[in-house]
Amino acid sequence: MNQVKKAALFLTEYNVLTKLEYRIFNTMCVLAVLIVAISIPFSIYIGLTTTALVMSSLMVALSFVYYLARFRRKYRLAITLASAFVPGVLCANFFYSGGIVGTTLPSLFMTLFLIMIVIPKRLAVPITVFCMILGLSVIAAEYFYPQLVSTTYYDRSSFYLDTAYTHFFGNLILFFGIYTLKRAYYVEKAFADKRANELEMLNQERNKLFSIVSHDLRAPLTSIQGYLQLLKITELDSQERVDVEGKLTDSVGGTLQMLDNLLSWSKSQLIKNDPVMKLHNLSELLMPLLQMHEAQALEKGISFNYELPDSISLNCDANMLQLVVRNLIANAIKFTGNGESIEVKAQNTEGKCLITIADTGIGIPKKHSSEIFSLNSGSRFGTANEKGIGLGLYLSWEYTMMQNGKIWFEDNHEKGTIFYLSFSAV
Repeated sequence: MNQVKKAALFLTEYNVLTKLEYRIFNTMCVLAVLIVAISIPFSIYIGLTTTALVMSSLMVALSFVYYLARFRRKYRLAITLASAFVPGVLCANFFYSGGIVGTTLPSLFMTLFLIMIVIPKRLAVPITVFCMILGLSVIAAEYFYPQLVSTTYYDRSSFYLDTAYTHFFGNLILFFGIYTLKRAYYVEKAFADKRANELEMLNQERNKLFSIVSHDLRAPLTSIQGYLQLLKITELDSQERVDVEGKLTDSVGGTLQMLDNLLSWSKSQLIKNDPVMKLHNLSELLMPLLQMHEAQALEKGISFNYELPDSISLNCDANMLQLVVRNLIANAIKFTGNGESIEVKAQNTEGKCLITIADTGIGIPKKHSSEIFSLNSGSRFGTANEKGIGLGLYLSWEYTMMQNGKIWFEDNHEKGTIFYLSFSAV
């Protein structure tokens, strides 16, 4: 069955790279050649020898048209030739297959139906008029010159066999034509719906980006500018200068974190890079990061503890994992106050590297918990009025998924929040 399906897909070139009308045309050509091939011995059987010769020439013509379309990619020429030649041959056969009481006119109608599916819009009216004129012309010819029509059926049963044959294959052609058209329609509709959803998501992300640039990122830069102007125009004593410089340092650090997330997120939207998975020692990878954040936590009066065994190694993208852990720790520092604590641990359990980042801060409000890893989560002010842009946790989730990891959290408003990261360990 698979071989038959592969052969059918090859013969019809049924793939998304081929235009819809061309795929349908290939399908109809293959079907028409098969039906005409069957018609040749059948016509001989019922006494229509001349019709068999006409069908033979039609099969050769259809095979050539199919060759032009499928293998030479000359679809427009093939469709034009088929639209003109097939109705002409059928009308010529009208005089050798019983005339108006034969099966030519129903065949002409079905041919027009199939042609209308694939021809360009600009040719629809001319081809329809052409087929109508051909049909009316042969009817008029028989009416005024009945001797032109050769009724060559062997007997009455041959006539009914021919009618039944045409009825059967006519319905078959109509079925395949409509089925192919509807199937292609639903495939295209599903693709269009998918593209519409993607565009809607891109539009939401664009709005988020504009919001960040116009407000969230501008605000801390304005704050930095204010501190610099204050240092420039105001005489400050040593303690005041230390306080202002400390606030300036915090603002610069927060802004750099925001820019880092913003640039990472923008890059992930513009360039869908696959993670570079390599074997890394967890302690060597994260220790410089933890030492940097330890200094930030101590400045805020937070106890910062970490424990990373040297024996844990895991497959990951180094840059992505560092960004994830950096965001989670920065988030913990942001929502943890003076006198509270943050603890970072890692352990190897059942072939998994489990990293936990626990804080005793203010926790996550219930109304935000369901969207915490989405772009809709928004941003909140930290315990020292630190401002974020709502991208850190979303990026952490996205980069964790890209590395085939897992990320989740547990929240207790009295004791803070615990975030978990799980990756394949080695």
